[in-house]
Amino acid sequence: LDQTLKFLGIQEFFEATYSNEDVSNPKPSPEIYQLAMKQCFLMPEWCLIVEDSKVGRQAAYASGAHVLEVEDAEDTNLELLRETLYVIEKRGEVYPRTLPFGKPVTFHVVIPMAGEGSRFKEAGYTVPKPFIPVGGKPMIQWVIENMIPKHIPQDHYKLKFHLIVRSSHVAGNSIDQLFWDVPSNVSYTYHTTDGLTEGAACSVLLAEKEINNDDPLLIINSDQYLEWNPDTFYKCLLNPNYDGAILTFYQPDPYDLKWSYAKVSDEGLVTEVQEKKWISPYATVGLYGWKKGRHFVSYAKQMIEKNIRVKNEFYVCPVYNESIQDDQHVRVKLCSGMWGLGVPADLETFRREYLKETV
Repeated sequence: LDQTLKFLGIQEFFEATYSNEDVSNPKPSPEIYQLAMKQCFLMPEWCLIVEDSKVGRQAAYASGAHVLEVEDAEDTNLELLRETLYVIEKRGEVYPRTLPFGKPVTFHVVIPMAGEGSRFKEAGYTVPKPFIPVGGKPMIQWVIENMIPKHIPQDHYKLKFHLIVRSSHVAGNSIDQLFWDVPSNVSYTYHTTDGLTEGAACSVLLAEKEINNDDPLLIINSDQYLEWNPDTFYKCLLNPNYDGAILTFYQPDPYDLKWSYAKVSDEGLVTEVQEKKWISPYATVGLYGWKKGRHFVSYAKQMIEKNIRVKNEFYVCPVYNESIQDDQHVRVKLCSGMWGLGVPADLETFRREYLKETV
């Protein structure tokens, strides 16, 4: 590549070049774009990718950047790029460094955490799973702090957490203590259930009164830690062109069936999601976003009414299938890395490899 650019006499115009030799996974994996962004210290929303191939477009959309589709590389010229950047700015997206906030936006974050935690009980743990000490604080506190924006000014947003908790777990553990060190624009409520619900979707609906509105909604698992910048996910829920977003990671092994998967079209839209079935390399990490909370409430009830279950439970991710059938636009966002905390072995790995503890 470098020799070709030099032969054409244009190498001086390229700050950096990358090829398949620089990454482990070629397109349609977004790895090559993520590498370029990382090494150039760029956020995806500050980037415009020009692509003329199907796999290239899939990779570009999955990277989270803006994408300009062309049929031929020769179609690309300065005038076209200027027009594209003008459209991006007028759409109110984040390019290049402006925030898409006017008045403060209220984001609702629901965390279903009312499960049995049976594998931890079997391993000898006596503390309820969400409150197991991890690195000096309860497991669920890692999740809460992981969801707080890093660089969005506090006067631009409000964050309301809604914890779905077992009644027996609340009795011996302080919910207030989990929020002692959060910013002043972060608040919380909690909703209790005496026993198991019929699935995570039903658990989330226990907060229906708080989330059945036009505010953005995020639903996050209670037993994971993400290596990511949450700011971009919050901002993408304000994009007027999309109704929802699913946080994913690239997982190309078709035999790894422990995840949920999202199938993505050439245009970067999710066309289908499946639990525990490999339909694409985009595996979900367990974070689901909706531009409007009332959409989740409506489609979740619709799914429950249809009795669409997985392993006899109503899951959160399949709710997107109901919205997609209504022509809603859902996109994927990619996560740099995630650590599962949901079973004893994964928790030990997190302690040993991330926290550098002696396990």
